[in-house]
Amino acid sequence: MIQRLCRLVPGLFILVAFQAQSQVEDTSFIMRKNERGIYHAIFILNKPDTTMLGQLTDFSMNKYDLRCYREGIKQLQENEVSFLPIEKIPFAKEWCPIYKYDERFVAYAPSDWGNHEKIALTDSTLVFSRMDCLYPYAIQKIETESPKRYRIELKGPYSGEQVQCYIHVVDPAQEIIVFETRYSEEQSDFKLMASAAKLKHFPILVNYCTEQKQMEVHFNEPDFRALIGEK
Repeated sequence: MIQRLCRLVPGLFILVAFQAQSQVEDTSFIMRKNERGIYHAIFILNKPDTTMLGQLTDFSMNKYDLRCYREGIKQLQENEVSFLPIEKIPFAKEWCPIYKYDERFVAYAPSDWGNHEKIALTDSTLVFSRMDCLYPYAIQKIETESPKRYRIELKGPYSGEQVQCYIHVVDPAQEIIVFETRYSEEQSDFKLMASAAKLKHFPILVNYCTEQKQMEVHFNEPDFRALIGEK
């Protein structure tokens, strides 16, 4: 049909070719298949997509999130945990995970959005978004250890555990950090993150399937110790 129209309308072939080339430049497919009527594709959006970006940077709470958050706050209050009101912090309040893929940093839109584990700071809590729920931790202290390293002391809602977190600034301009949750001197969990405000500058790797959840993309972890200057 397109070929026939191109013969009838001068210049249409050039327009179609240009649009196709633009689509290739905007979207890089890693994998796509259609099995038994189920379409699954993994691709990279090389230019900002407002819809996908909006989902990745949405920190609003639905009814279930709000119920989880309030339940966590109630547990903290029942455990008589104090809250440190934060008037001013020297870093962003909303963080999204990023990953290293093919030698560049990318945001990731997962097949199951429960795997999009964001972190947000309120006026007195640090909120972890996890697969099953939102978990608010009461802030006890925030210290600036250096221009590129901040320490946050927290108390958890259910077991009352004390947790130390560190924000290691990797790239101040792009607001890339390594978020470290330290359980002991020997054991830490690291996450590579970027501020929600800067996520628009990153390509988005999308794991797309509307019919069913798919296996998530596996990313090779960077050398976190090297990134934070401890190696």
